[in-house]
Amino acid sequence: MADPREETRARFVATVDRLRRRAGMSVANLAERSEMDREEVEEILRGELEPQLDTIYLIAGALEVDPARLLDG
Repeated sequence: MADPREETRARFVATVDRLRRRAGMSVANLAERSEMDREEVEEILRGELEPQLDTIYLIAGALEVDPARLLDG
């Protein structure tokens, strides 16, 4: 059975990456707009770092979407 946390993280990463690309943003643009360090955003997108709740809100704000959308896919 798959780990639900890993599935949620993978869905989050895929959704953020899809929305980022759709908006025509580079990872650097996303980091700048979310007021985060580029390396931290890269680690999140590679699935190496689990984002905290405040990070989810920052990324959602940068992508101009409801934070729940990042978790729902």
